[in-house]
Amino acid sequence: MRVVGRVLLAMAAAVSSPFLGAGAGTSHAGLDNELSLVDGQDRTLTVQQWDT
Repeated sequence: MRVVGRVLLAMAAAVSSPFLGAGAGTSHAGLDNELSLVDGQDRTLTVQQWDT
């Protein structure tokens, strides 16, 4: 019975670890810079630079 309990505990830890540690190594992007350019025909080109 001890072996079965240990196996169940190990399986529960293996299943829950990706959900609990999901925020540990992830990056979040933030807008660093945005430039707009208008040509002679009133068309606008917007360039965004994101930091990760």
